[in-house]
Amino acid sequence: MANRTSPKRKAGSSNLPRDARKHRCKPFLVVCSVFVLLLPFPAPGPGLFLGLVAAIYKEAGKQELYLKQRPEELEKLVEIAGYRDVLNLIHENFDAIPITQNYILQFHKILYSHMNNPMAGRIKSVQNYISATYPDGHAETLFTPLPPYETPETLDRICEEYNRVIGNMEVEPLIVIPLFIHDFLCIHPFNDGNGRMSRLLTTLLLYRSGFYVGKYIPWRPRFRKTRTFIMMFCGKHSSGGTMARKMRCPSSI
Repeated sequence: MANRTSPKRKAGSSNLPRDARKHRCKPFLVVCSVFVLLLPFPAPGPGLFLGLVAAIYKEAGKQELYLKQRPEELEKLVEIAGYRDVLNLIHENFDAIPITQNYILQFHKILYSHMNNPMAGRIKSVQNYISATYPDGHAETLFTPLPPYETPETLDRICEEYNRVIGNMEVEPLIVIPLFIHDFLCIHPFNDGNGRMSRLLTTLLLYRSGFYVGKYIPWRPRFRKTRTFIMMFCGKHSSGGTMARKMRCPSSI
């Protein structure tokens, strides 16, 4: 008489409904995590084990409460994540990234890839202003960047001029790079993220010219040190917030 064998089930399968299995996995994963943490130590008693599991759930609850009460902190972390993604892309592929408007827009899109920003990777849709707020509370417009309708053409132009000057070796790269960044900030092509984009582009341009300082020295503290001087310069050389129009970027390249 032939032996009857029941059909084999796939490893890890269960007769429970899919939703039940999904919810049952959560505490199981937590328990597994605790076991991994305790592997180098003697086996804990039941009281210690349950206490550790309870502590994990308690900390998870604190995390949720913190994120609800301090959403601005979460936003900062998300901003850092996008910045890190673009920076890693530059570190790994700088020699294959051309200086064009399309790539600048792609960088901006990645910069906001962890956030719900409908303007990510798109040229500004409204006029932006560079302003300063003083200790007494009053704000002053230091200068007005180019309007949105002039921005795409002008951004293309400064990329083309930069590539031409660098390609023909007409000017020392350490002179051309800050001029390009100056013009980029005069244009201020995005509704938000122009400062972060300027630092990322500075890193990219320096890498492409053989200067890998960005791998070892962060830019942000150095930009902050000169921020006051830059704001004073903008205020001194602008009249009624029209510095960008007077300079008519990209006149500096």
